[in-house]
Amino acid sequence: MIKHYMVGSGITMFFGHCSLCLRTTTVQPKAIAFSTDARLMHRALDRLARRAKRHGIKLRQSYRRVGKFALIKQQRYAHAKQFKRARRALKTLKTYLGRIIRDIWRKIAGNDRLAETFAKELMLARRVHAENRNLRPVKGASAEADLRVFSLHAPEVECIGKGKAHQPYEFGVKVSVVTTLSHSKAGSSSSTPRPCLASPFAACS
Repeated sequence: MIKHYMVGSGITMFFGHCSLCLRTTTVQPKAIAFSTDARLMHRALDRLARRAKRHGIKLRQSYRRVGKFALIKQQRYAHAKQFKRARRALKTLKTYLGRIIRDIWRKIAGNDRLAETFAKELMLARRVHAENRNLRPVKGASAEADLRVFSLHAPEVECIGKGKAHQPYEFGVKVSVVTTLSHSKAGSSSSTPRPCLASPFAACS
């Protein structure tokens, strides 16, 4: 990795400059809120409704207003530890999201241009609607690829558990950083992002 960086920058170095290297990993956090099923479902519903309006698709109902009320209910019930009512409000949100997904799918059937426009949004919305469970593998992706969605505007975000007492889970990308032990003419470091699988709802191994 360091050799590639040197060649690309056109700087000549001796072997002794990079014979010893230091490597560490850290988390590159993303500016996203802590992901919950209710918040993700409401966000997916809102994004689909706004995109449908932008492309002139008339929906039977957008559910943006009632979806907002259902999200507020769910959050208040969860805060008050009334979990049965919170689950009921979450089920309502899930119903709204499922209806708008099916409505858009019916309206864009046979229109290749709209199907291509909505492909990514519908794919993310379906994963959120499934509550990130039993997800079908993506064609071309590795068998170990994490298909869960923690953010709709940054779907590449992974949940990374580092065992910190004050912050057990972080949402971002795991980054490997390599630097030379001695002074280097080519620069200080080079980094490559790599995802690290974890879950905010299960113990990390």
